[in-house]
Amino acid sequence: MATGSNTSLEEVAKVVGGTLWFQLYMWSDVRLSHELVQRAKNADFEALVVTVDGPVDTNREYNIHNDFTVPFRYNRRNTWDVLVRPGWLFGVLGRYLVTTGMPKRENLPSSMKERVTQVSATERKTKNDSLTWDHLSQLRDMWPGKLMVKGILTPRDAERAVARGVHGAIVSNHGGRNFDSSMAPIEALAPIVDAVVRG
Repeated sequence: MATGSNTSLEEVAKVVGGTLWFQLYMWSDVRLSHELVQRAKNADFEALVVTVDGPVDTNREYNIHNDFTVPFRYNRRNTWDVLVRPGWLFGVLGRYLVTTGMPKRENLPSSMKERVTQVSATERKTKNDSLTWDHLSQLRDMWPGKLMVKGILTPRDAERAVARGVHGAIVSNHGGRNFDSSMAPIEALAPIVDAVVRG
């Protein structure tokens, strides 16, 4: 379950069941992130995955080329795309409009929830480009379940994560779409395994 989900973590826990993992993006207001972690704990999520490989927005040129923006903005092209797909128009968009309204990021604090069609006034608050190992240690202290870090690319960082009580280091460069000059995870995997598992 992602921090930016359109369905609240409590609703997912209530309806889905099973093994629940929560993917956390740390916010600039760390206190709010800790409140979100507490919500995941109260909802019986078993694992917390802290994402460190996407702390800032990227310039995804293919989205610009395809006129995809967040917040969503209507233009002739995407309006036509919606109109020629009546099943989607009524089954997805129509369902939102007659039930809950336009989707919101339901895991954000109430004061920060906005419709996906709104210009975001809170985007800066939901980014944190200054994470430290101390943040991870704080999460380890407050989270009773499995703790993982997603975005590890060096053996040294994997060793640091393990030293802070992390159960899993997820080798990732965020799908390669955030940092096009980053190494491929497959290149980083073997040295990390050597350092952490065999080391």
